[in-house]
Amino acid sequence: MSQEVSSPATDGQFRVSKVLSTSLSVLGHNAVPFILITIIVQLPTLLAQLFLDPNFATDPGTVVVPELGSTFAYLGLLMVISAVTNGLTSAALIYGSFQDLRGQKVGLGECFARAIAVLPAVVIASLVLGILVGIGTVLLIVPGVIFYVVFWLYAPAIVAEKKGISEAFARSRELTKGKRWQIFAILLIIFIGLFIVDYVIGAVLGSALGAVAIATTVYVVNSAIGAYMAVAVAVTYYYLRADKEGVDIEDIAKLFD
Repeated sequence: MSQEVSSPATDGQFRVSKVLSTSLSVLGHNAVPFILITIIVQLPTLLAQLFLDPNFATDPGTVVVPELGSTFAYLGLLMVISAVTNGLTSAALIYGSFQDLRGQKVGLGECFARAIAVLPAVVIASLVLGILVGIGTVLLIVPGVIFYVVFWLYAPAIVAEKKGISEAFARSRELTKGKRWQIFAILLIIFIGLFIVDYVIGAVLGSALGAVAIATTVYVVNSAIGAYMAVAVAVTYYYLRADKEGVDIEDIAKLFD
């Protein structure tokens, strides 16, 4: 695998198809540890949905009347929980993906150790981006999408380059410049896949299983897709650096040595 992706001079140009296929390959090599990391770390989000969401009904036939105050409080809490869980997941899988790209195997403990070292910066950056995307979404949706695409690579900038929060956003803006439509295409393909899978699960299992079982099934499947997303972030970052700066995976890996 490392021989396949570590020669940017001959085969390192950033392409949508290459990011998607390489990400799938990396996840395939590490499916058990990567998906396990995601399922374990993201568990608080499932528990929050099952026990704290005021609009979640365990009986599918129950009509829930939304309570505005409780809903906003829940969403605020969920944003904080997601920032921590997504930050830890992303940092761990980004490090693991870089190791895979260079042909090295990495264990769960090492992934977590590397992630915890940068967790505060990743969590704060995740919260900042979440707020920006949320505000942008309220302002006609398009600005939110733009924020997400432009700053999508903040996490690998923190994990690999030890950037501060503002520096990580600036680095992401620099790397994504000129490639944002391609990045948008990558994200669109992943989110369409996520939507289809969730819809199929709801349609197929909706009448056979209760709300808790459906939510749990969706959570497990979404964890696998979330793992793929985290890998795609690392792969996109690598290929953009290879394309723009001529680095190879060993140059990135040296930052961890």
